[in-house]
Amino acid sequence: MGMLHGGWRAKLSSLVGVFALIGAGFAFSSGTAGAAQPSGTPIKIGYLMTNSGPADANEAAVFSAWVKWANAHGGVNGHPVRVTTDIDPGNVAVAVTDVQKFIAQGDTALVDADGNDAAWASIAEKAGVPVFTSTETLAFTGDGAFGIPQSPVLLPAEEMIAAKKAGITKLALFYCTEYSQCSEAVPFYSSVAKQDGIDLVYSAAVSGSAPNYLAQCLAAQSAGANALVIGSTSATAERVQASCAKQGYSPRLLGASGDYQKSFAGSPGTNGSIIAVGSVPFFDTNDPAIKTMTVDLKQYDPSILTSGYYNDNTTWNWGIGTLLLEAAKAGKFTKTTAITPAALKSALLAIHTTTVGGLSTPITFTQGKPETNDCFYTAGIKNGKFTLPYGLKVTCVPPS
Repeated sequence: MGMLHGGWRAKLSSLVGVFALIGAGFAFSSGTAGAAQPSGTPIKIGYLMTNSGPADANEAAVFSAWVKWANAHGGVNGHPVRVTTDIDPGNVAVAVTDVQKFIAQGDTALVDADGNDAAWASIAEKAGVPVFTSTETLAFTGDGAFGIPQSPVLLPAEEMIAAKKAGITKLALFYCTEYSQCSEAVPFYSSVAKQDGIDLVYSAAVSGSAPNYLAQCLAAQSAGANALVIGSTSATAERVQASCAKQGYSPRLLGASGDYQKSFAGSPGTNGSIIAVGSVPFFDTNDPAIKTMTVDLKQYDPSILTSGYYNDNTTWNWGIGTLLLEAAKAGKFTKTTAITPAALKSALLAIHTTTVGGLSTPITFTQGKPETNDCFYTAGIKNGKFTLPYGLKVTCVPPS
């Protein structure tokens, strides 16, 4: 499709039934708080992130909080978790060098929170080092990537399915200027929207550094668009909606996982937002898995919960830890098990189907194929608050 590798929006924002191997909540406990310090060989994880602002830093903080939680609860079946975080400042060469370093130092797994993953994905795949995804990405073509984030190819289809159900008929698309590939979203969205009877009536580029977006808002309003997709950062999307609302134009904002964040609720122009979410929405603290995650974050890094950047990326990063625990059970790891990259990958594939402890729609891992995760929940904003208009009802994208 040609969109940005690493998720063209996620990195700039960046089956009804229970298939979980561990059920709702974090049923896999590696011990209790105050348990003996884990003494097995460490599970070393290299975390590579793009330094695109405080939102990315918030994501890395979540995984660090999970590592603290795990090591305080006996580690992963007796193995302590050690994480090294490197920052890719938007430089391909730096990203590749960092990944090569992680592999050379014997890291058990990598975490991909990097916008340049297309440059190094094949290196990790060739080395047989499993990669946990913290971003929507097209970079991995085999069976070596594991995580809650969905393929960027699915997101427009999910948004349009949700939009059609809400009665949307005319759509505007604002796309980023920061990457030339963003403009490639226009024909793709136009085609996907038509499949659901929605017309893309206006598109325009927007810069995150622009003082306002009045011209684009007025043009979209004149074209009759009653919904808007903003392919840029969450912060830019918030500013665009506010700019449109200032002109008396409040189209319904369409988004997907990673496109929205805590600060959206109550922001000008966000009422009526429709969000297709591949994980249980971070704000649904009535859900057992989200409630457990929230309680643990409150203990190990409460700043995450109060940050305006708090969003579904939090769930994705916490879910990496849950997948590690699921793999430990599937692989029957003990404190004396040598958890090599090959052993961890084999254990992850042995999970086969999971909802990541109740955090996600069903995900299937299949040997030799990329993971499958093509269903979503529908969230929204009403009267300044996040909502679940259909509850936690799962909708799936029909096979193409």
